[in-house]
Amino acid sequence: MTLRLHNPGPPDDPDELDARIDRLYRYAMAVCHNRALAEDAVQDVLLKVCRDHQTWEPAYLMAAVRNRLIDVMRSESRRSNRERSLVPASPPTCHPADTGVDDAMQNALAALRPEEREALFLSVVEDYSAAEIAGLVGKPRGTVLSLLHRSKAKLRDQLAPPSRATLHGR
Repeated sequence: MTLRLHNPGPPDDPDELDARIDRLYRYAMAVCHNRALAEDAVQDVLLKVCRDHQTWEPAYLMAAVRNRLIDVMRSESRRSNRERSLVPASPPTCHPADTGVDDAMQNALAALRPEEREALFLSVVEDYSAAEIAGLVGKPRGTVLSLLHRSKAKLRDQLAPPSRATLHGR
């Protein structure tokens, strides 16, 4: 007797397919804050999934996008270390119009470490629990809870209006 595992293909509904791709792109942008890199990572993953007849489960696709981004960022880091260029690195190419986020929030998010930004995105935007995020990113649940706490505290500190003492020079 042969056991066949269910391997769901792409959604039949074009709107569902578009929604799933948009979700992957938003996730990639949250992780890397670079429009071109996010687009390339999503495209690479979707091509591989189609070519190799892999699963279209959202959790699998998100993990594949994350792994692709890590691979590309490591490769770019090694290349830039070899080149030692004197040209300053360009800022992230994410534009608020791309994400629907204002400038202050965009800057606050960009100041977070990538793993904090990723955990926050998965929690707030994708509505995953800490245990689900831990499974997606391969970290213990306690670490994910710490990342979420720290990222929210950093955003609160950066986005809070200045206090009266700060405004009056005290």
